[in-house]
Amino acid sequence: MNKGINIATGNYIIWLNGDDELSPGILPYLIKNLNLFNRDTILFGNLDIIDNNSQVINKTNFIHQNFSFQYLLNICPSVPTNAILYPKDIFDKIGFFKTNLQFAFDYDFILRASKNYIFEHINKPIIRFRHHKNAKTSKNFLQFDKEIFKIRMQNKGQIVSPASLYSLKRILSYYKKYVFKFY
Repeated sequence: MNKGINIATGNYIIWLNGDDELSPGILPYLIKNLNLFNRDTILFGNLDIIDNNSQVINKTNFIHQNFSFQYLLNICPSVPTNAILYPKDIFDKIGFFKTNLQFAFDYDFILRASKNYIFEHINKPIIRFRHHKNAKTSKNFLQFDKEIFKIRMQNKGQIVSPASLYSLKRILSYYKKYVFKFY
């Protein structure tokens, strides 16, 4: 992703994973409304979760969330990174994705960005996120949660917090589903 960002020539960056889709009509909407926001704003929207046939199976709405540093660090470490429109110059200001992280590089990046940028919500789905069992974070969510915890502790996050409980719940669901199913 860092290589792609380096060669991008536009003023904004949005990324699509190989199995995701842009929501229909979102690019004209974003282009039309970009002038409403200043360059120190990161725009984020909702995402629709789709199945392998591109049918919407769940709609998410992030309008209630305050993506401040403390919120992301201690309340909710789950961010809609695919549904974010980044000003390209953000990468010059705060750096690129850390290559030593395999799963939570986007969480780390958003956490760093939240120190210097305002997050502004667009109440529209930007991305159609394909959910399937072979997705990188689905197959490796224990490693994903471990990286998130490490990043949170490096940033002086609270050990006992809603964010920790979120990760614990995911880990317990893994053990319930895969480890204890034999008993």
